[in-house]
Amino acid sequence: MHMKTAALTVDELKLLRESGVDVRTASAAELWAFKRERQRRDIESIRLGGRTNSDLSWFTEEMARNAVIIGEPF
Repeated sequence: MHMKTAALTVDELKLLRESGVDVRTASAAELWAFKRERQRRDIESIRLGGRTNSDLSWFTEEMARNAVIIGEPF
C-alpha cells in the first residue's frame, strides 16, 4: 500500500510502519495542494447536486448550531 498523504496520529503512523505498510510523508505544500484539490472536488459535487453542505460537515447540525467561538460575543 502506498499512501501519498494522510492525517494520522503518531500512534497510527507507528502501527502502519510496524505492519510493513509503505508510508511516505508529504511536505506541507503537498498536503495543502491535496486538500485544495479535495475541496475543489467537494464544492463541484455540491454544485452538481451530488452532495450537500451537511454531507461534508465535520459536525452534526446540532453541534454546529450550538458551537461557540471562544472570545466572541455571539
